[in-house]
Amino acid sequence: MRSLIKRDFTYTFKSIFIKNTFIGVVFLIVNLIIIINVNRFSGAKSINLIFEILKGAPYYNANDGLSIPMVWFIINTFVIFSLANYTYDDFRHNGKYVLTRIKKVGYFYFAKVFWLIYNVLIYYVMLFAIMIILEKVFSREFSKWIFADGIHLNMNDIVIKIFLLYITTSIALALLQNTISLVLKPVYSYIIILVVIIISVFTVNNLLPGQHSLILRHVPFDNIHGLSFRKSIFYNFVLSIFSIMVGYGIFLKKDIL
Repeated sequence: MRSLIKRDFTYTFKSIFIKNTFIGVVFLIVNLIIIINVNRFSGAKSINLIFEILKGAPYYNANDGLSIPMVWFIINTFVIFSLANYTYDDFRHNGKYVLTRIKKVGYFYFAKVFWLIYNVLIYYVMLFAIMIILEKVFSREFSKWIFADGIHLNMNDIVIKIFLLYITTSIALALLQNTISLVLKPVYSYIIILVVIIISVFTVNNLLPGQHSLILRHVPFDNIHGLSFRKSIFYNFVLSIFSIMVGYGIFLKKDIL
C-alpha cells in the first residue's frame, strides 16, 4: 500500500501544486483587500482576520436578509474541485494495470482515501498560514479576543475550532464526492456536492454537510438551533466513515477489466 500512496503523490504532485498555488494567490489578494478595507473604514488597531474571512453566514433571518458567504463558498468548492477527478481517472485509465499487480485490490481504494485526506490537510494548512502571516504583518496589535454581537471569546479557541470545522467538513465532502464518482462521472458528482453546499447556506437543516463549517451557526453565536462544535465534528466523522465504507463496497463490485 505504501508504494500505491507514493505513486498517487508522484502522479498528482504537479497538478495539485499548480492548483494550490493558484488558489493561494487568489486567497492572498482577497485577504489583502479585506485588511485594507477594515483598516480604512473601521480604524481598528487590530483585526481578527481569520474570523472575518472564515466566519461564513448565520442562519437566514427575514428581518436581516440572507448573507452570502462568498469566501466560504470558494474555499469549500475549490478544494473539492481540485481533487474530484483523480480516483475516477486513475481507475479508468490505469486500474486494470495496477490492480492486477497488487495483492489486495482494496489497497488501491484506501490509497486514494489517504491521498484525499492528506491533500485537504495541505490545502487548509496553506490557507491558514497565509492568514496568520498577514494578520501578524498588518495588524498593529495581534488580537487575542473576538467580540461578536456582544460575545467575548478567546481568539485561539475560535481559530482552532474554525480550522477543525473547515478541515473535517471538507474531508467529509471530498470522501462523499469520491464515493459518488465511483457511480457517476466526476463532473456530475461535483455538481451534486456543489448543490449540497449551496443549499446548506439557504436552509436550517443540520443534516446538510455545508452547515458544519459555518461557525456563526454554532453555539454560542447561535443558541437557537443547538448546533455545537462537538456535534459538527461528530457529524463529519460519521459522514466520512460512511462514505469510505460505501465507497469501498462499490469499488469492490467494479469491473476491473
